[in-house]
Amino acid sequence: MKHILAIMMLSLTLVASAQWQNRAPSLDGYELVFSDEFNGNQLDADLWNIEVNGNGGGNNELQYYLTNNVKVADGSLVLTARCENYAGKSFTSGRINSMGHAAFKHGIVQASIKLPKTANGLWPAFWLMGNDMSTGTGWPYCGEIDVLEAGGSQGIQAGTQERYFISALHWGPYIDGQHPMYSRATTNDYSIQDEEFHLYTLVWDENIISMYLDDQTTPYFEMNISDKSQQNSAGNYFHKRFFLLFNVAVGGNIPAIWDPAGITALNGGEPMYVDYVRVYQKPDEKDYITPNGEEGGTEVVITEDVTTQLGKYGSLSLDENGNSTFDFANSTDYVIIGASSGVIDQMGDRIRADYSVDDTDNFLYIWEQTYDSRPTEGVNSFGLNEPWNSFVVKSVGWSGLGYASTGSSKAGKDMSMLDEDGYILHFAMRGTDQLMHTGHAVYVGAASFTIGAAPFHDGNKVLPVLGDFKRDGRWCSFD
Repeated sequence: MKHILAIMMLSLTLVASAQWQNRAPSLDGYELVFSDEFNGNQLDADLWNIEVNGNGGGNNELQYYLTNNVKVADGSLVLTARCENYAGKSFTSGRINSMGHAAFKHGIVQASIKLPKTANGLWPAFWLMGNDMSTGTGWPYCGEIDVLEAGGSQGIQAGTQERYFISALHWGPYIDGQHPMYSRATTNDYSIQDEEFHLYTLVWDENIISMYLDDQTTPYFEMNISDKSQQNSAGNYFHKRFFLLFNVAVGGNIPAIWDPAGITALNGGEPMYVDYVRVYQKPDEKDYITPNGEEGGTEVVITEDVTTQLGKYGSLSLDENGNSTFDFANSTDYVIIGASSGVIDQMGDRIRADYSVDDTDNFLYIWEQTYDSRPTEGVNSFGLNEPWNSFVVKSVGWSGLGYASTGSSKAGKDMSMLDEDGYILHFAMRGTDQLMHTGHAVYVGAASFTIGAAPFHDGNKVLPVLGDFKRDGRWCSFD
């Protein structure tokens, strides 16, 4: 397997979008810093992960990805979609990614690809995703760059499948049930499914993402990614390391075919060939990961959050001296759901009921394992150096954490005192991931609200925003 690993980062001066028009990407001033030429007779496991799953990719795809559908032969990566039943799916195919092995921030990325005949149903793709997905950042917060997606429904409807393809950027956060994205469709002048290799080029810097086909001088996709002023600004999601992906999906949302009977493309196997993938960068800065681990790079700079507001019900849990701002002196009749021993000591004889988690009658539970729970030592939201729990969301589109109290009689705990006037729910939160800035839906009995930048939508019910908190590591309390 021939590959070169010596990664550099691209840094370009700002140019207006119009100046990029009618200008083919030049490699002048760039160095080849990564290449897989797919020589030899097997895929390099130090560079690539072969995916094995039938989860549909979140797009209702019809294939099951298997190792047997991925091979290296005759100097190319070969991903083959087949009409065969496996684990309840009607088709099998291949998908690889370089997550955790090879990832890059900025540069020129090129792949030489020979596409299969997509007909009705094949969906081959060359794309990138944020490498922070490997550490638990979910989609779309990790960011996605789609350089090539062939087989779209509009091409099928127009009879232009062999010339039609889609490119897009996706990023976070979800607002009103939707995430930000920008997509462009291209109907090329000539076929890109002509049994020839075609070159797909991504040019990516601090300001613009552009994409080119073959030696064409006009980009088929271009978007400015310099803005970082708002939480959902693209500039907050596309200036970090991204890894590479190649796959051939069958059916699903892009072809708009969800019935296996509607697939007309597979007549004994349809391969997608990748002759090579190469990354070029300028040598004056570095930001990369290699199969041998982190070897250099610059810190991702996060724009200071000047827009998030605690709101009417929020406050900083600790003052500038690290002391708790909670008013123990004028609080009484505590009903405890969760508090450390030091906090309980300060409550003294004013505790009316203690329903702390004991894993017998009072439970803290994680829905469908969507969080990792980790005990953490350090200063808690009351300024005490005592253990507290950290919950890290896994790479999922949703997550849930809850408390339930059944009691030994399985009839539940007596919470009737909470109907009395004057009771206040007090809880604290902290976070460190400014890019994700996840919103939280909070349910307490029949009451529900949002802690976040935008209202959470639970079906047709809109949960009002009570406040939000900066993900700067500080404890914030809501009452």
